[in-house]
Amino acid sequence: MKQVYIFLLCISVFLFGSCTSDWLNVKPSTALPSDDAITTKDDAMTALRGLYRMVSAHGYYGDNYIYYGEVRGEDMQCLTDGRRGESFYRFSDNPNTVAVINWSEPYKVIRQANNLITQINNGNVSGDKTEINRIKAEALALRGLALFDLTRFFGMPYTQDSLAPGVAIVLKPESLQNKPARNTVAECYAQVIKDMTNALPDLSPTRTDGYINQWAVKALLSRICLYKGDNSNALKYAEMVLAPGSPYSLWTHEEYPGVWGSDFTSEAIFELLYTAIENSGDEGVPRVYWQFGYNGIILTKAYLDMLDSDPDDVRHCFTSYPLDETDKKTPQTDKPRYYLTKYPGKTKTNPMDNNICVIRLSEVCLTAAETALKEGNREKALDYLNRIVSRANPNKAVTDEELTVDRILIERRKELVGEGHFFFDALRNNRTIVRQGGWQLALGNANSIEPSDYRIVLPIPQAEIDANPNIRQNNGFH
Repeated sequence: MKQVYIFLLCISVFLFGSCTSDWLNVKPSTALPSDDAITTKDDAMTALRGLYRMVSAHGYYGDNYIYYGEVRGEDMQCLTDGRRGESFYRFSDNPNTVAVINWSEPYKVIRQANNLITQINNGNVSGDKTEINRIKAEALALRGLALFDLTRFFGMPYTQDSLAPGVAIVLKPESLQNKPARNTVAECYAQVIKDMTNALPDLSPTRTDGYINQWAVKALLSRICLYKGDNSNALKYAEMVLAPGSPYSLWTHEEYPGVWGSDFTSEAIFELLYTAIENSGDEGVPRVYWQFGYNGIILTKAYLDMLDSDPDDVRHCFTSYPLDETDKKTPQTDKPRYYLTKYPGKTKTNPMDNNICVIRLSEVCLTAAETALKEGNREKALDYLNRIVSRANPNKAVTDEELTVDRILIERRKELVGEGHFFFDALRNNRTIVRQGGWQLALGNANSIEPSDYRIVLPIPQAEIDANPNIRQNNGFH
């Protein structure tokens, strides 16, 4: 009975907590004393599972935190006006309309992680110490991930202005009356890296599908250091994951077309489990991309033209032209529409039970290529890049003369489309985002987005600022 209580305590925020206006946007029920609920290793494990469910939420990795990075870039777009993600696509969010869940959902993860970590730190959880320390380490890593995600959505890119406001760092259970100010982007990154590195020793060194392990944290640290511009450490962590002995391996050229939708493949370093009836399956990003679901976000002409430069590229397998003759044109542009089919679901017929992979090995390989080149090691960079290029087409390889950061970023676009990376890749490399011509809708002043545009970060929801006068709004938003 106690386990049911703990689980409901954890998921109550996920299910019902998005309508309040305090700075954490959580319901008072989550402030129940932890020592009344989490006293054994089994209790702690139940609470940890609830934490993973929060990470999987509709307003977090289940939906918004994936397509946000796509529709703000050049490779995916809204099909028509009024579709899911339109405000992101048009860069039209303001403090009164921005989806509050983008701020609140990761903070729910942080709050519950703090409850669990504090209870363990206080010595109130009985049971096998190795297992309890592992649970604490997973909670630390998830807290770090949530802080990183909040910082990259609401704070300036580290490579542009590390002293700009990030978000509020919260490291212990606080009352709902707590009014923290925003820390700097640099402080947020330092805390993220501290949480991740502190978690490493106690995490599992073996494959743990659906859960954070040592490999997942090293992979995430490669991403975090890449975003920070710390190329040396990004390469170090990436190579740890790519080294012989890793339990993960790149898909082969032959496997590639059939692997999408399958659970916990050889590339899935950290993957969240979904079914059609739980989490955000009915609201998730796979259904947003699906022609017969929300039918909201499609591939751009720019992306398809880029992919068409090699007709034999295996990645044509996840672009789909509608079979229904009446559905081959976009209603507002009278142009063809092409769908991304990376999320076909476990049976390949219903995307709503498709898992979401937070980080996979192809990304780590491309991170190694980019950071090796930026560190001056062209031989390594070429090797890592060609693992992806030659997997896509065994008859192709990039030569040393062709090797540039721009070429690696093109490969990231081809390989990682739909997984939430384009926008952040452009910002951390100080690139202008150009979305003109082709099938794009009329975007007005969002056709071209300079790295200096104030809209590259989301505004803090006005309700949060009203509830906490210590929270400062991002520049440019009123």
